[in-house]
Parts: sequence; structure tokens; C-alpha cells
Amino acid sequence: MKISLILTFFIVIGTIMVASWQKSEAGGLNAEYETLLSEVERLGVDTRDLTGENGVLSQMSLKQVITRIEAIDAKTARDVRTRGFAREIADFAEEQKKLARRGRPDTVAQAKIMRIMEGLLELEGEDFRVLLEAFRTDTGLSANSRQELIGMAVIMLGRQNPRSALDLLAESREDLLQGGRAGFMVGMCLQGLAQKDPAAALAWVDSHKDLVDDQAMRQALQGVAQKDPEMAMKRVLNQKDGDGRQNILMFASSMASAVTDQAGRESLIATMRKVSKASAPADAAGSDAASNPVSLLQDGILRGIGSRLTEGSFEQAKAWLESAAINAEEKAKVIEGIAGSLYSKDPAPWLEWMTANLPADKMSEKLQQIIPSWTNQDFNAVGAWLNGQPVSKAREQAVLSFAETLLPHEPEAAQRWLESLPESPKRQELMDKISGAQNPPPAEGQPADGEVPAPAPAPAPEDGAAPAEAPAEGR
Repeated sequence: MKISLILTFFIVIGTIMVASWQKSEAGGLNAEYETLLSEVERLGVDTRDLTGENGVLSQMSLKQVITRIEAIDAKTARDVRTRGFAREIADFAEEQKKLARRGRPDTVAQAKIMRIMEGLLELEGEDFRVLLEAFRTDTGLSANSRQELIGMAVIMLGRQNPRSALDLLAESREDLLQGGRAGFMVGMCLQGLAQKDPAAALAWVDSHKDLVDDQAMRQALQGVAQKDPEMAMKRVLNQKDGDGRQNILMFASSMASAVTDQAGRESLIATMRKVSKASAPADAAGSDAASNPVSLLQDGILRGIGSRLTEGSFEQAKAWLESAAINAEEKAKVIEGIAGSLYSKDPAPWLEWMTANLPADKMSEKLQQIIPSWTNQDFNAVGAWLNGQPVSKAREQAVLSFAETLLPHEPEAAQRWLESLPESPKRQELMDKISGAQNPPPAEGQPADGEVPAPAPAPAPEDGAAPAEAPAEGR
């Protein structure tokens, strides 16, 4: 404790007491009295603890005065430590940049980073204001380093106290929200606040619209959805600013991707139905589904659920799809999500299920969507699967998609598959492409007498890359 500060308080309080006693007798002391009260306020003591509403001195114990002085001393000492910590971080950042430019690794950097991270975790809300002010006023920092350190500090504060971080960003937007990371920082803090208090997060959005871009809004809605999915869905449907269609689809997809089990999946669908029923416009039946917000929300959620299903057990997903959990229209959209997410997985089990459960025309659509990406992943597996399919329009479409994908890389194999199909405009188009690739026209000014060498024949594909000898029999 600083003795000089305590003595100052006693002198000020004593003077106020004298001024208060004489106030009614000497109006000329009013100015001095008010000045002294202002001085007490500057020192951190609430004048309401000293005087009542009528300006007469009230009781204030010595203990209260000393407690307040100790708090001021502690805050001053903490600010000094925080500024020193800011200096340590700044020095470390600049040192690492110099070492990186020289190509010299810092063998003790990891230990320093851990110590700095531990120090950041010990900071409280007001400490970050001191830290940020130190970074802003540090003339030794490069502009790039300053922005990086400010961003790091805001992110750390956002994880501990997102509301304080948001308020700080709003107060110092010119200094803190520079560069391409502004939307990310605001969005991260909004998402953290929304997970704790969805209504407070959306209220902050409404009062700081100039700071909330599409990215930040999507992050905020993701946070709201974790706490209150219904509130989030209603908000995204009523959103007027930004790219509404894209925001709805991305929001719906993120909600679906957060679902990890059957209970969560069915709860999300139930909420979707409830909000859709309450939000659907009277003329929704005749409106364009591609621009109808309710239809977009449903499509995004259901397709997202389909995508998520491909990441788990096929048998469990199949059982759920065949249950009464969703109606036929919802199931169709889930299957669209499944078909669009099989590019990095073995689609054979799903194709078998779709063949048994979808009409022929719908199955042909799905095959056109799935076969190209599967071919690029494992064309031998595609060939083996096709050889096991019975003759049908769906198989014919699958072979056309397979051959078209093979054509630029394995034209001879593509030709053999096409020869196994009946005549059709698409088959002829692909055969003409193969013929053109094998016999290219002569370049301008070059004789057409075969001087340009023909492309080397491609090696025969392994296993299923060629069609079975008797495809007409379904082999």
C-alpha cells in the first residue's frame, strides 16, 4: 500500500468534512467543495459513499477507504505486469521473425510459447485492454506483427469472455478490425456468446450491423443453433441482409453436420418441420423452391443429414432410412445428400440400396452423379460393379458415365465398354470423340500422310476395367 496515497485520501476527506460543515454558512465554498468531490472521484472513491443526496457528509469507515486504496494499488501493479508481459510477447514475436528470415530454428521456442500461452490464460477482461493498448502503442512492432498480436489477444479474450471481446472490438474497431480477419474475429466471439446466451448474441448483432458480415452472421447462427435450434432457424429465415440464399444453405448444412446420433437427427428434423410450418408463406405451394427460404432450409438440413449418414455405419443408416422417421419427400432429399457425398467412400453398398429403393429414372440421375467421382477414385471397382449389374436403362446410363470419365485417360477401355451398349446418340457422341482422339486432323501447314505419330496404345486395364465378355447376359 502506498502511504502517500492514504494520506492524500485522509486530507481530501478531512477537507470535504470541513467544507460540508461550512457549506450552509459560507456559500462561497461551494466551488471548492465540488472540486474536492471531483478529486475524490478521480482517486476512485464513489462520492455517494461520502455525501448523501442533500450534500451532507455521510458515514464512511476507514476500512472502506483503505480497501479502495488497496484495490487501486493492486490494479496499478497488475497493469504494470500486463504491460511487461506485452513487451515480452512483442519481443518474442519479432525475434522469431528475424530467426525465420535467417533460416535458423529456435530450439527453445516451444517452451517460450507455452509460457506465453499460460500467461494469456491468466489474464482477465480488463487486462486485455491494457495488453491491447500496449501493442497499439509499441513503436518497435512492425505493422504486420502488431495486427497479429492484437488478433491473438482478441481471440484469447473471446474464448474466455466473448461479450467483453465483442464490446472491445466495437469500441476500438479502427485499430482492431483491420485486414481480412475482422469477420472471423467478430464471428468467433459471437459464436462463443451465442452458445451461452443466444438472445444476447443476436441483440449484439442487431446493434452492430456494420461489424457483422455474412461470415460472422453464419458463425453467430451456428452458436445459437447449438443452444436453441428453433431460434436459429427462425432468425435465418427472416434474415434480410447479405446473401440470403447462400446463408440459409450454409447455415442448414452446418446444423446438420453437428448432428452425431439418431436422437439428434430426429430432433433436428422435428424442429425443422415445426419452423417450416409456422414460417411457410400462404403461396408457398406455387413459389420457386430454389428461392423459397423454407424450401432452402429444408433442402440444406436434409441433404446435410444425408451427407452425415455416409460417414457412419451403412447398416444403421439403412435401417433409419427404412424406418418411419422421415416421409418420402424428406427421404428423397436425404438421398440427394448421400449421392453427393460418396466421392471419397466406397459407394457400392449405397448403390445396391438405391437400386432396390429408387425408381429407374431417379436411379439413373444418381448414377450420373456418383459414377464419375467413383471412377476417378477406383475405376477397377466401378468396372467390377457394372459387370455384376443386370441389363437395364440404369446400367446403360452408368456405363455411359463410366466410359465418358475413362475416355481422356483410357480411350481403348472406354471404347470396349461403349461397344457393349446398344446404339444411342450419347454412345455415338463418345465413339466419335474416341475416333477423333485416335486420328486427330493434321495441324495447319502439316501434310496428312501420318508424319505425326499416333498416340501409344494404353495398357489393358486390370480386373474390372474392361466389360465382361457377354454384357448382354448381365455379367
